[in-house]
Amino acid sequence: MKNGCEPGCRGSTVRKVVLALWTVSIGVVCYASLKPEVEFPVDFEGADLAYHALSYLWLSFLPFAIFPDEQKRLLYAFLMIPLGIALEIGQGFVPGRTFSLLDMMANSCGTLLGVICGKYLHGVFRRRMKS
Repeated sequence: MKNGCEPGCRGSTVRKVVLALWTVSIGVVCYASLKPEVEFPVDFEGADLAYHALSYLWLSFLPFAIFPDEQKRLLYAFLMIPLGIALEIGQGFVPGRTFSLLDMMANSCGTLLGVICGKYLHGVFRRRMKS
């Protein structure tokens, strides 16, 4: 028994599903970030920054539902910051896209919010499981 869960138990299955969701989400963000033209479903002033922040909030939140170890949760969540930086640099080489420091900041802020939300909700669920 590892981390309180036998192989094949419900918690193990949920973690695998969330891991698959996280992997697909990273792929979608990478694809959308390096695609020459981007269309937003809802467009308003600052929509680009909101989409960046929400995307990275999601990417950094999911590790809190996957990894039982606190260090791994934080590591994988905070690795979204260098991912965002690398993708933003890559956009500078894609026709029709531009490098933006504001986008990098939105990615980083989204990551920080995702970590905060992830730590909070992980603690809430952990307390409920104990009681």
